[in-house]
Amino acid sequence: GLIMIIIGVIIRYKTMESPIFAKIFEERKTSSYPAMVVLKNKFKDIISLAGVNMAAQLPFFIAITVMLSYMTIILKIPTQYITFTTVIGEIAGLFLVLLSGFLSDIIGRKKFLASIFIIDLIFIYPYILLINTANLALILLAQVILMGLTFSAVSAIAPFMPENFEAKYRASGTGLSYQIGILIGVLPQSLIIAYLIGLGKTGSLYIATVVFITLALSLLSLFFTRETKGKNI
Repeated sequence: GLIMIIIGVIIRYKTMESPIFAKIFEERKTSSYPAMVVLKNKFKDIISLAGVNMAAQLPFFIAITVMLSYMTIILKIPTQYITFTTVIGEIAGLFLVLLSGFLSDIIGRKKFLASIFIIDLIFIYPYILLINTANLALILLAQVILMGLTFSAVSAIAPFMPENFEAKYRASGTGLSYQIGILIGVLPQSLIIAYLIGLGKTGSLYIATVVFITLALSLLSLFFTRETKGKNI
């Protein structure tokens, strides 16, 4: 983890600022309190994009954290195998990030995300049912599909957020949208899910319902954002 942080810091400091931001900085048009300014002027966009981001955060949390505990405690599946399914899911996700980013460039971020969210909504209950079989092959399949969908969403959300803000709001608006999305997309749900895990297989279906509602809210939030394909940003 420390090595990755060091690499990230080096890359950041060697990366030039975008020409648009550099121009704003040179003209001294930057704000002393950017977060307050963007919240005042772009509150609707921030909340809408935060809602969209929930669909990338909660399913990933379910796949790598909640189901790990659930399968270990309730289904008595070896931790080593659960970790293996997570690793395979992440490897598959790496390839899907590239493919999904390409597809979202072609058809547009908003349309692509809507299709991913709808597939997520359809799959979340089958995902839980596959996990509850305790069949190792079906668990692997379930994890790979859910993590693949999550990585696909992330690949489109990452550029979609900054594209929804003008240059002077872009950094602060994107940061706030992302962090608020984590806050409202994981924290309340995790408190509910912590209780539901103790209910066993019955509780797992309620977990699916919590995720379903969150995904539905993300899809609804998406309709309040603007498509950025072909737009001058």
